[in-house]
Amino acid sequence: MTSIRAFLILVILAALVIVIFTATFQGYRSGSDETASLLDRLLEEKIGLLAGENVVTDGAPQTHQLFQVFSSSGELKKASAQAPKTPLITAQGTLVDVSYNGGLWRALSQTTPAGETIVVAERLADRYAISDNIISKALVPILLSMPVLALLIWSIVSFGLRHLKLLERELRHRSPQNMTALTLESPPDELLPVIASTNSLLHRLRSAFEREQRFAGDAAHELRTPVSALKVDVHNLGFQLPERFEELSIIDGNINRMGHIIDQLLMLYRTGSDELQAQFEPVNITALTRETITDIYADVAKKHQDLALEGSDVLLSGHEFALQAMIKNLIDNAIKYTPNGGKIVVTIAEEKKCCLVSVMDSGPGIPDDLKMRVKERFYRINSETNKPIHGCGLGLSIVDHVVTLHAGEWHVEDGAGRVGTLVKVYLPLSEACDE
Repeated sequence: MTSIRAFLILVILAALVIVIFTATFQGYRSGSDETASLLDRLLEEKIGLLAGENVVTDGAPQTHQLFQVFSSSGELKKASAQAPKTPLITAQGTLVDVSYNGGLWRALSQTTPAGETIVVAERLADRYAISDNIISKALVPILLSMPVLALLIWSIVSFGLRHLKLLERELRHRSPQNMTALTLESPPDELLPVIASTNSLLHRLRSAFEREQRFAGDAAHELRTPVSALKVDVHNLGFQLPERFEELSIIDGNINRMGHIIDQLLMLYRTGSDELQAQFEPVNITALTRETITDIYADVAKKHQDLALEGSDVLLSGHEFALQAMIKNLIDNAIKYTPNGGKIVVTIAEEKKCCLVSVMDSGPGIPDDLKMRVKERFYRINSETNKPIHGCGLGLSIVDHVVTLHAGEWHVEDGAGRVGTLVKVYLPLSEACDE
């Protein structure tokens, strides 16, 4: 059978019919036996009543039926042991309920052709007991069979859906780099379009990723060559045309900015790769920050800024290059927006089972309505102002990529006393940070 739907319907229906039929048959047999036994006893008692005797079972007088026989003159001729001396009911030919001897009785009174009045009655509780016994005898086997039925249905459905489980396991354990087609042995008809659509999607994703990787890698590397050549040409022109030094400095600055954009694009491409997760290793984030500050300290010195690193050594599992890119962009962003003579404080600490990396500057700060937009690619705060701050708007976008890569989170807040900007990055030391 290749259809999950047909398999489940047929097998479950067959199981239901078999189990319910068996349970109902057993209940019917038990109920029939109980009813036959009760009716047999009633027949024996009726024979005794017609003979005018007290019906005795196991040596004890019957208590679930009574009778009275009155003569035409109203004299009690005979009665069962528990019957009263006076007529139990006076209505003739009608079944009525009457209260007697602490219980309800169903009674009937009739007058014979000889003028005698006969009253017979039986307990309503006994009548109900007969029905209850029949129903319970029928239902108990069904109720007891329900766990068996539930186990059968669960086993059948699980077996019928085993291909879905195999497909789920195949997708869950597949690495992000594996874009090969799915293969499933003897899949059912319902899964064939799902597998075909998934394989088509994987093929398109593989092609798209390959194009993106080729473009990003080729563009970044190819652009570096002419940029390097331009820098050499401008440097040589500086010796040949010393009187045009100012113009050449502007050109050199623009070339440096172009090189910075290329570096950022290459960095963004590398940190966005899922392959980095397989290269995690223990990293001393404090030592890495100290090394990064040493590399870019020349930019700090140019603006006569005060850059301080606070905190103790913290180890975490991560990708060293990506973490260095994150730290470099955070500090570089603070240097750009902090005025000459300003202060930048970088803090490394353990907090909430996470490594906290915070960078606080004394710059102009970020308005509340723009704090979320700083994560967007190519967005710069100074793009809406007249401040001549150079950049390509990719720094904090790279930070966001690296933090996501390490399953962390980060926030942009106001600095101390609502002066400047404070960026807090939480990177998990184990699996996740505590809230």
